[in-house]
Amino acid sequence: LLRLADRLSMVAELQKDVVYTKEKLDVRSIIATATDQASALQSRRTVTLARELGTGQVFSLVDVRWLVAAASEVVANALRFARSQVLVRIALGPTTVDVIVEDDGPGFPEGFNVEHPYDERPGVQGLGLSLAVAADVLVAHNGELLIGKSTLPAFRHGSVGASVTLRLPRA
Repeated sequence: LLRLADRLSMVAELQKDVVYTKEKLDVRSIIATATDQASALQSRRTVTLARELGTGQVFSLVDVRWLVAAASEVVANALRFARSQVLVRIALGPTTVDVIVEDDGPGFPEGFNVEHPYDERPGVQGLGLSLAVAADVLVAHNGELLIGKSTLPAFRHGSVGASVTLRLPRA
């Protein structure tokens, strides 16, 4: 209940024109912090969390509080829905840095839309608040949140896990 209350508080704060305090910061260290927080929130011994964050610094202009919150919510969701593994990796584009979170869980239902977290989704757990908050935070950072299918091996034959990409502009 505390986690849900915290997310609802974040949604309320986002609704009233948040003032972001952005600094040029290393995305790799922020994502390391976020994965540590998510792991503490969703400590499942049967799920392995792997990080492929690379080396060196990769900068973006971010509000550390909000980016850590957004990334840790996405990773916590992956840990919650995964069957056996979650992979968090960083991929660099010429002008962007992608934080890609993949799991081997059930994936997203057909027609899932991050922008409408309260739509009825038969057979789907949760409200979709975490992804909606993350999407809002990324837009405020001139980035975007993308959803898709995981490249991890399926836990069950015929299933495909989820992939969530947090895309930020490089500074």
